[in-house]
Amino acid sequence: MLGSVNRVLFCDTNLLMTVIWSEVLFGSCPDWIRAAAAHQHYDLTLLLDVDVPWVDDDQRYFPGQDARVQFFERCRAALEEKGDRYEIIRGDYPERLKLATAHVERLLTE
Repeated sequence: MLGSVNRVLFCDTNLLMTVIWSEVLFGSCPDWIRAAAAHQHYDLTLLLDVDVPWVDDDQRYFPGQDARVQFFERCRAALEEKGDRYEIIRGDYPERLKLATAHVERLLTE
């Protein structure tokens, strides 16, 4: 378990995304992961849109735009179903950084 964080903790992924990837790649997800994901909370999730070109880097899946959009929508639906706060990050890479920074700064001032 993470324990407490003083100010900001950035995570590349979380258990909710593990549930989604497990379902996509393996067709199911163990119940204990699903249960743990239901109890995991973050103050904000930055959900990256699929509006930049796909790059083959041996870690990426879904080179086709339709599959990327479907996966994005699946992630958005899971966040909404869980009631998690999220912001969609769109645009070129400098714009994405600008938007992400603005959302985090806004969260810190709330």
